[in-house]
Amino acid sequence: MAEESEGLGQALRTGREARGLSIERAAESLMLSVTTLRALEAENWNRMPAPVFVRGYIRNYAHLVGLDEDALLSRYEGKDNRVTTGQIVQLTPISLYLGKRPALWFLVAGVVLVLLLVAAVSWFVIQWAADETAVAETAAQLPNPNPATAVNAADLVPVESAIGQVADAGSSIPTAEMLPVGEDGGLLPVPAADEVPADRPIDQENVQRVTPTGDAELWFQFSEDCWVEVKGMNGDYLYADLGRPEQTLRLVGEGPFDVKLGYAPGVNLLFNGVSVPLAPHTRDYVATLVLGY
Repeated sequence: MAEESEGLGQALRTGREARGLSIERAAESLMLSVTTLRALEAENWNRMPAPVFVRGYIRNYAHLVGLDEDALLSRYEGKDNRVTTGQIVQLTPISLYLGKRPALWFLVAGVVLVLLLVAAVSWFVIQWAADETAVAETAAQLPNPNPATAVNAADLVPVESAIGQVADAGSSIPTAEMLPVGEDGGLLPVPAADEVPADRPIDQENVQRVTPTGDAELWFQFSEDCWVEVKGMNGDYLYADLGRPEQTLRLVGEGPFDVKLGYAPGVNLLFNGVSVPLAPHTRDYVATLVLGY
């Protein structure tokens, strides 16, 4: 036969060419690289892996091109630089790796899970601390740098005293005895600013006057905790505090007002008796808007 007079590598190459196979097509069929196949055909054993693998390559290659597998293997074993048949090649059983791999994956998954939990807790703690710091900084800014033009939250006085002080100064705002009372003895709601004269009486139910003059009214109805800030247009704080669920708050004074709500879904806002939609002014639950121009 032709392969008996040819070298091992040449016999494989001749068989491949006789089948009309390119070396690339043969490499693809054998699932080997072209470099490995060239080394096998050139009998370049230094570039080949261990003999146990080379035997498999030869057997599969011979089967692909229709040559005698055992004959080619015998010629390979007869090479002087080949490992003798008595040499033992130590191989690690695949089952050992398969048995260890699940435990490793469980360990890695556990470590990743712990790291994710730690990161999540750290993020929440940092966010909470940042919110507390923001509230503290806001409260620290409450003292008015220009007391002649704005009222500090710490200086707010009860409505009865504020009304009396303004009346004593010659204002047209009536005293507490002149406030409107309903048939059941309760105070009547404060109507819209454009429906009453400028000297209307002011409802005293949780009302705070934030400027010495003016009748514009902000009415907050809280369903959730919500931080409220109200500034004058000069940037001075007129009011800042935390609204609690079921509470109402009325601020009376001269606008315009720069309003900031820390949790807009938790509050309903009316300006001079008219409901103010907060959604167009809300981002990430925080609403900022100006009322009273």
